[in-house]
Amino acid sequence: TQRVELGVEIGAALSKYNVIYSQQITPKINVNYGYQTLTVSLTPLLIYNFYKSDALSVYAGGGAQVGNSSYSDKVYKNTADGSNAPTTANPFSFRTWRIPAVIKGGVVVGKKVDLNAAYIFQTPVSNDAVFILNTSSFQIGVNYRF
Repeated sequence: TQRVELGVEIGAALSKYNVIYSQQITPKINVNYGYQTLTVSLTPLLIYNFYKSDALSVYAGGGAQVGNSSYSDKVYKNTADGSNAPTTANPFSFRTWRIPAVIKGGVVVGKKVDLNAAYIFQTPVSNDAVFILNTSSFQIGVNYRF
């Protein structure tokens, strides 16, 4: 049985971020900040099989996810009256490309059904020097292997 394998995953993820917080610069108001992200990614992985048979495989691995994101539904509003909140920062200065590290583990049943969990390490989302955002994620999935 082959212990080490190279794998590639193609993925798409839709996520939404929304928070209400107290702005710490003048004017000190409550701000509703949010956006939606669509990310398309390619993830090469180096996989180690702890156990592998025709019926069942148990694996863990890691790699890097090359992702391209687009952003929509951007909101930066005063919660009191719904007007645009004044700021000297650029809360929508987003990075289009990100390449975070990924670790993943799972079980493959019958060489086709992959039950897995992955952690995508923290990576910057924004380009602004004042308004700094990072993201990381934990994922669980069921994949079909071709």
